[in-house]
Amino acid sequence: MDFLKTSKYFLLLISGLISLKCTCDEINYCGSYDDVVILDTQEKVDNFRKTLSDDCNCFLGTIQIRGNVSNLSGLSFLKTIGGIDILQTQLKDLDGLQNLEVVYNDLSLSTAESLVSIKQLSSLKYVGRDLFLSRLNAIENMEGMEALTVVNRNLVVSANNKLKMITGFNTLNKIGGHFILSGHFVLDDVVGFRALSEVAELLKIYENKTLVNLAGLKNLKSIGTDLIIEKNDSLVDMKGLSGLDTIGESISLEGNLQLREIGFSLPITKINEALIIKDNPELLNIDGLKNLTSLKTSLELVNNSKLSACCGLFNLLNSNGVGSSITIQGNQLGCNSVAEILQAGIANCN
Repeated sequence: MDFLKTSKYFLLLISGLISLKCTCDEINYCGSYDDVVILDTQEKVDNFRKTLSDDCNCFLGTIQIRGNVSNLSGLSFLKTIGGIDILQTQLKDLDGLQNLEVVYNDLSLSTAESLVSIKQLSSLKYVGRDLFLSRLNAIENMEGMEALTVVNRNLVVSANNKLKMITGFNTLNKIGGHFILSGHFVLDDVVGFRALSEVAELLKIYENKTLVNLAGLKNLKSIGTDLIIEKNDSLVDMKGLSGLDTIGESISLEGNLQLREIGFSLPITKINEALIIKDNPELLNIDGLKNLTSLKTSLELVNNSKLSACCGLFNLLNSNGVGSSITIQGNQLGCNSVAEILQAGIANCN
C-alpha cells in the first residue's frame, strides 16, 4: 500500500475515533487496508488471532466469513475492523463481535438461514460506509446496535422474510447516504429508528406488505434527495413522517393499496425534482401538500380512483409552480385535471 493511501486511511481511522470518543485502552493496528481475509471454516476463524501480532485489536483489512462457520468467539479480541462480510454461514448469533466498536468500511450480514439475533453488536458505534442486513430469514425482531449513532453511507434492510419488528438502532441519528427498507412480508413496526433525524440521500420504503405506519420515523427531519413510498400494501397514512421539514429532490407515492391520506401538513414549499402520486386506490385526499408552491420538474397525479379532494395541489397549480410536464388522470371528479383542481380550490380551499 503506497504512502499516500496509508496516510489517508490512518487519518480516517484516527479522526473517526476522536469524533466518536471511541478509544480502545490501547489501540494496536495490524494488517493493511488492502487485506481481504476469507474465513470459510471454523478452524480458520478460531486460528485467525494467531496470524496477527500479539497485541492487535484493530485489524485494518476486511474479513469475509463464509460457509461452515458456527461461532465467532475467536474474533472477540476485535474492537475495530476495516470491514466485515458474513454470508451463508451456520451462525445462530454473533457472539464474538460483542466488543466491536468501529467498522470503517462495509458491514454486511446476508443470506443467513439460521441467524436468529444480531444483538451481540451492542458495542458498535460507527459504520464508515454501508450497512447491509439482508435475507436474514430467521430473525423476527431486529434488536441490538443500541450504541450505533452513524452509518456514514447506506443502510439497507431488505428481504428478511420473518422480520416482524425493528427495535434496535435506538441511538442512530444519521445515515450519510440512502436508507432502504424493502421486501418484508410480516414487518409491522420500525420503532427502533426513533432517534433518526437525517437521511442524507434517498429514503425508500418499498414492498413491505404488512407495514401499517411509519411511527418509528417520527423524529426524521431531513431527506437529502428523494422520498419514495411504494407498494406498501397495508400502509394507511404517513403520519410517522410528520417531523419532516426538508426533502431535497422528489416525492413518489405509488402503489400503496391502503394509503388514505398523507395525514399531516408537510411544511415543504418547494420540491427540486418531481412529484408522483400514482396507483393509490384508497387515497382520499392530499391536503398534506398544501404548502407546496414550486415544483422544478414534473407532476404526475394518476389512477388514484377515490381521490376527489386535491386542495393539497391548489397553491402549486394556482401559482403556475410546475416547471415542466403535468399529467393528471384516472382520479375522481374534482381531481382529474388542472382546471378541476383550480375550480374546486377557489370554492373550497382556504
